[in-house]
Amino acid sequence: MESSRPASNVAEINRAREFYQSLFNFEAMVSDERFCALRAERDVLLLFTHGGANEPVVIRGGIIPPHETRGAGASRIFNFR
Repeated sequence: MESSRPASNVAEINRAREFYQSLFNFEAMVSDERFCALRAERDVLLLFTHGGANEPVVIRGGIIPPHETRGAGASRIFNFR
């Protein structure tokens, strides 16, 4: 996998986190009711509830700026080469 910051909007954050943890054994780095960061080897998979990325997310070490992960500008979840 290429190193990146993949992001996705999800309907249910807890269900999505459990899915990625059970399927890929990704470790949750930080999580709340609208956001979850999962360690995916060298990468970090960012999950946001729909509309949860409209405000900045403050985490230890920095801020994830507001963004939208739908439409033509959506981030890729995985980039295999």
